[in-house]
Amino acid sequence: MTNQQDKFLDYLQNGAGKWHTRALTDKSLQGDRDESVTNVTLATYGDAVLKLALCEILLDHFEELTIEKAKYESDVSLVKIAEHYGLLQYLQFDRSNREIPQDYDSRPMEPFFTQSKKERVRHHNRRRKYIATAMEAVLGAIYKDHRDFSEIVEIVRGWIEILDGLTADSLNVLKGKNK
Repeated sequence: MTNQQDKFLDYLQNGAGKWHTRALTDKSLQGDRDESVTNVTLATYGDAVLKLALCEILLDHFEELTIEKAKYESDVSLVKIAEHYGLLQYLQFDRSNREIPQDYDSRPMEPFFTQSKKERVRHHNRRRKYIATAMEAVLGAIYKDHRDFSEIVEIVRGWIEILDGLTADSLNVLKGKNK
């Protein structure tokens, strides 16, 4: 694990304050509270930060930027990264809600036979959305707290390494060094 990946884990473990708490509070705990104390809107901010960081890293190295970027910003990829960091142990969500999985497994729960195939797919995709939302929100919170875009870029490079298991030569390209 690189030092930059440790920054993400360090933020999960030791971050404090408004943005940290908000990033790790799922809307399932919202109840009567308004959205400003959950991670929903912060995730939108974090999603934009993630997209910009991915463009910064990938733009000069891939002809099909949109396709390459999509591999790293998908909910499936974010859930894999979340599992790597053990995000669920830090996330505050309604653990009594059976609709919210207690693990990173993205397989669907028992099918609801009254649902159409399209409804089952939607339900399946929603099962991991809260984890991906939290990942985006944490990234947004790190940027809000530190205002250091280079830190975000390095964290996202670490995520690419986690997802791809890149070789040293590939990492040098992504770090902007000559091939």
